[in-house]
Amino acid sequence: MKTINHHSITPRRGKRGAPKRHCNPRSSGLAKPRLPRPDAGDDGRPPKGPPHGNSRAFLNRGPSLAVTLVTGLVAAKLSACFELTLREMVGLAFFLTVLLGLPEAVAAQSAMATQAAGPDGKGKQAWSAYLEELRAALLLAVVASVMVGGFAMALRGNAVESLCVGLGLLGAISAAGLYGVLVPRLLSALRRGVEWHGPVVLAVTDLTTLTILFGLATWLAG
Repeated sequence: MKTINHHSITPRRGKRGAPKRHCNPRSSGLAKPRLPRPDAGDDGRPPKGPPHGNSRAFLNRGPSLAVTLVTGLVAAKLSACFELTLREMVGLAFFLTVLLGLPEAVAAQSAMATQAAGPDGKGKQAWSAYLEELRAALLLAVVASVMVGGFAMALRGNAVESLCVGLGLLGAISAAGLYGVLVPRLLSALRRGVEWHGPVVLAVTDLTTLTILFGLATWLAG
């Protein structure tokens, strides 16, 4: 039986004549580098706590959203104080959605425009943007009050209710545009985050709208 001498076997050679060697990345120091974690900081270490955890999100947004809750309760109490007026002008209930929704939309747009221009109000360009937003709010108030007041007259045929709806919407949208510009500036001066801007602007707008609407209704009905 022919014996095989293992020492006489030559290793396989590559194209250039060099023997092929099996390289172990770990033993040769060529280990695959570890990629940093997506949530790692500048030093490559993971943060100590979850940056976007549920508890932290609640603590950041909970107090600002509590403003909306309190506003709803105050609005309910305010409506209860004008119960007799609402009984005399039942048609106002048909337009409460648009009477509250339009000023809220204008206030939100004005607040976003103010935030984009810079709520600190530094520079001539920022003040120019603020004035442009106020002019746009006044124009929207005039157009919306004529349209909604005319629709109320066509639907109900009550001139007093239509006048109350039109004038109330005119005052509410005008005030909403003003709040959208002033409230973010005030909150920024008080060092409040942007999460406070929306709830506070909408809260002040809703209370102003109800006050104007119920005040006009009481005055016109009396």
